[in-house]
Amino acid sequence: PIEPEPFRRDTHSTLLNFSLSIDFLAKVVPREYLGRDRTPVARLALTRPMAFSNIEASQLLVYKDDLDKARWTPEMWEEIRCNLANLQNRLQANGYTFFVALVATDKLSAYSDWLEDQRLARLSRYDLLAADPGLHLPRVDLALKAAVRNNVLDVYLNNDTHWGANGYALVARELTEYLVRAGVLAPVVR
Repeated sequence: PIEPEPFRRDTHSTLLNFSLSIDFLAKVVPREYLGRDRTPVARLALTRPMAFSNIEASQLLVYKDDLDKARWTPEMWEEIRCNLANLQNRLQANGYTFFVALVATDKLSAYSDWLEDQRLARLSRYDLLAADPGLHLPRVDLALKAAVRNNVLDVYLNNDTHWGANGYALVARELTEYLVRAGVLAPVVR
């Protein structure tokens, strides 16, 4: 076996690094004192507290760009579906590669049923992507939404837009089950 070597790094710095402090102040001061939010995050009110491990469980932090889906047309979703199908066909053309389009469901979509502003509730149209039965697309969006509905703690990180540990575990389980059903993986024996 290979013995681990300790990582040695220089912990002595001759320069003071204030970059994190400056970044923090550049975001907080305009937001708190001038009413201008320069962060890429939107805070959305929820109809009830959700299973987050923090005190701000009645609001949802999402990327502002996720709200851009309000302008997406069914034709745009169809173009995405066609691009995924074309990519799948090209990658599987060798006869042994199995392509899976794993769409990482955004936080806005998973918590959409509990948004106070219901105009934002149906922006994601994963159903349009899944309309093609030939596209290998596990419906992790449905599994994540079910976990949120069942009050699973931190499906998504409370102060971030990424999955939490429970979300990652759920998606891994869903993907494994999908690959077993597709015959790509042997059933897991416990």
